[in-house]
Amino acid sequence: LIMYVNSPGGSAFASEQIWEALEQYKKLTGNPFYVSMADYAASGGYYISCGADRIFAQPVTLTGSIGIFGMIPDISGLVNDKIGIGVSTVTTNANSNFPTIFEPMTEAQKASMQAYVNRGYELFTSRCAEGRGMSQDSIKAIGEGRVWDGTEALKLGLVDELGGLDTALAAMARQLNVESYTVHSYPVAKDKWYDLLLEAGIEDIKAAIMRQELGEMCSLYDAIRQVKGMSVLQCRMEFTKVNL
Repeated sequence: LIMYVNSPGGSAFASEQIWEALEQYKKLTGNPFYVSMADYAASGGYYISCGADRIFAQPVTLTGSIGIFGMIPDISGLVNDKIGIGVSTVTTNANSNFPTIFEPMTEAQKASMQAYVNRGYELFTSRCAEGRGMSQDSIKAIGEGRVWDGTEALKLGLVDELGGLDTALAAMARQLNVESYTVHSYPVAKDKWYDLLLEAGIEDIKAAIMRQELGEMCSLYDAIRQVKGMSVLQCRMEFTKVNL
């Protein structure tokens, strides 16, 4: 198995699930597992890669970003001050509705959230240490969300060799002692041009209507919709700018 990774990461829980599935693959099949990194394989992208037998990266691949952050937005100012909507909640205890986006966190909730983030970071760094045959302290010394290009990642021990997918395929062939092979790529790309055109057209229409209705507030709507669809704990390397 050669997994081609081109991802800035995402949900910490999803990253752990993919890592676990790949570990099961190795145990059940006994087959070698390589990773070939594309433009970037950072944060969650590195999380799912760290258990590979060999990792290949391009010299300019952005990788590492070994870090975790928590994200619970507070839109009370937007809802109350800008839109004029009041929100009232009845709960049976102080944390019944936690997390909520309609009011700021209390100090106790902030502490609980930070502990959750810390546990996620400990798990992430332990997975990396196990996969790369390094100590957890060594991983933490190059972690904390810092990003490295492929050349530096090779020096730090985060990858094994510089090269692209062809390099990884050739190395796998040598390990398996085969001279000819067939490559199967998943998922299968859509080959019907009108399906892609139709999907793009529908999304463009929806986006145009939304921007016309919301005007300058559209960027806020896009950001809130994106955040609401995310899990609370994230392993990702991304920056989103919101214009107010």
